[in-house]
Amino acid sequence: MVSPSETISTSQSPVLPPSELLPSIGPATSFGRYAVVYEGNSKERMRAGESIAVLIPGVPSTERDFRHLAPYMAQWVPVVRVIFSGFGILHADKKAPASPKDRAHYLSEIATLEGWTNCFIVGHSMGGIASIYWAHVDSRVKALTLICSVGVQRHKGMSMSPKQARLSLLLYRLPLLRWSMTKIFQTMMAQLGFRGHPFHPQQIALIVKHVVEINFAEIRHTASALIEGSIPINVIWTKDDPIIDSDASLALIDALGGSARCHLLSLPSGGHNPQRTCTLEIDRWLRSRYSEARPLLTHSPQTEEKQ
Repeated sequence: MVSPSETISTSQSPVLPPSELLPSIGPATSFGRYAVVYEGNSKERMRAGESIAVLIPGVPSTERDFRHLAPYMAQWVPVVRVIFSGFGILHADKKAPASPKDRAHYLSEIATLEGWTNCFIVGHSMGGIASIYWAHVDSRVKALTLICSVGVQRHKGMSMSPKQARLSLLLYRLPLLRWSMTKIFQTMMAQLGFRGHPFHPQQIALIVKHVVEINFAEIRHTASALIEGSIPINVIWTKDDPIIDSDASLALIDALGGSARCHLLSLPSGGHNPQRTCTLEIDRWLRSRYSEARPLLTHSPQTEEKQ
């Protein structure tokens, strides 16, 4: 699959009102509970045999990452948004996956419990890593799209290295430091644009654990392994992303096989959440990618999870 990088000029997208659908909490997995939001009649369409688009959020991992884009996508594909244990409606859950491997197996368990068979997955930010690992271990994933994804090297918005994050977790256990560290973290997350989340001490510790579990060499190896398969890979990145800088995005694209292997959408603006700010452009582009992947999406997988 050879595709040149596409660049689309952006403008204010006249979006539909964001979805405010109620999440549905599923049964417990081996990593804790999960919750999903099906857009409109997407669940019924999926059960009738249509392939489903699974939208995987970053961190904090809630349905809000895709609430603007999901209503548009639902016009041409069944859509479900995932909420990870430990976030959003599940923010009080104490047993939550933090490593990319655990999050991938967690997604596989959700797919089994929900009855997803052929999945067109879209991962945003830290959810991009989980998506890469899920695509690597589960044959039900038929197409992979990454939006402003964390990748194979440290990016601008990663204020702590995994080693520093590990030290921070140790210090966070001390009651005298926890209060001040919580305030600093809450301020930092608000400055990065993350609002409307509880960010209580338990959730902050979980977010830091995600950084602790990042192994860039392993991510590169897992991403490179996808090149050997037939799965279509799509990457969306913005040149003004304040968190994932262009060097980090280009390094991830290179690990995935470069423009000779990936379909690329380069947006001159849109920030870290272009699915909110460039909704129509991304929806139109994803619809084309879905149409191209349709032969794979109508093929029933031989196995659910690779060993």
